[in-house]
Amino acid sequence: DGASAYLMQTASGSPLGTFNGLRPFAWALTTGGVTIDGTGAGTTMGGPLAIGAGAFGSGASNRVTTAGDFINSYGLDGYQYLPNGFLIQWGQLGIGASTSPTTYNFAYAFPNACFGMVIAYEGDLPATYGSVGATPISKTQFIATNTNTQGGSNGTFYIAVGY
Repeated sequence: DGASAYLMQTASGSPLGTFNGLRPFAWALTTGGVTIDGTGAGTTMGGPLAIGAGAFGSGASNRVTTAGDFINSYGLDGYQYLPNGFLIQWGQLGIGASTSPTTYNFAYAFPNACFGMVIAYEGDLPATYGSVGATPISKTQFIATNTNTQGGSNGTFYIAVGY
């Protein structure tokens, strides 16, 4: 048509190589714009796809996110990385009764910082058992306190977030 260059498809079973009406790749000669699969049939890419000059890890907001960008490890202690660098991790921990904080290691170090965390007793314990609390102190450690008035150790679960 003079306005675009096309990659055309031949008609199925055509011994003469005649073209059907599909134009899966079009290049606008006046603007340089490229259209891939304007047919609506779907496009599959075999590798990373960047729009403009953006690339994963570059901080560019125009990168296409794929399932492979969501790195994770699932289990009782696990984590989920999001493509923007945000890290959510969780774990279980047995904490002995004490009024003074004890230092523990995160199962996975945060690359930059831990913003905060929550911790709770495992199971249903009466309020008379006291409370449990935790605070991150670095990329790799947190302190936790178990004020269990009944003595002994209690199982806990925690979730921590950072980047």
